[in-house]
Amino acid sequence: MGFEDLWDGFSKVAQKTEEGERFTKEVLRYIKKRHELETIYAASLGKLSKSLKTDIEMGTLNEAWITIKDESENVANIHQQFADKILNDIHDVILNAIKEEKKKRLTHITIGQKLEKELSTSESEMEKCNQKFRKLRKLQEKSLEDFNKAKAGQGNPK
Repeated sequence: MGFEDLWDGFSKVAQKTEEGERFTKEVLRYIKKRHELETIYAASLGKLSKSLKTDIEMGTLNEAWITIKDESENVANIHQQFADKILNDIHDVILNAIKEEKKKRLTHITIGQKLEKELSTSESEMEKCNQKFRKLRKLQEKSLEDFNKAKAGQGNPK
């Protein structure tokens, strides 16, 4: 839908902004769910890495085993940091923006609906005035015609 399609279409614009709001809320739902899943994964991976026993002597594999444990903890921390960032840096920012824009949007919609009603009333009044004008114009033309006939009749004696 282009700009031309929205010209003189306040209700279409209002509908489009409503669709945008619904889409943004869907994005928020996704981000929140992603946060939950990342948090669960980070907690599970952290729990798993803590369950790895490093006090068992494994010879040459001991150092590799400790590295796997440490790396699992690091990956768990990275996923938790990511989960926190998407919640704080994306979700909360978008949510606040939605709240602010909703207030503005409602104000604009109220004003737009009022202006649409005023426009409709004005157009209706203009149509009534045009009808009255056409009626009076016909009456004027008829009167002028009658006047001209009467004037022409004065010049011709009977």
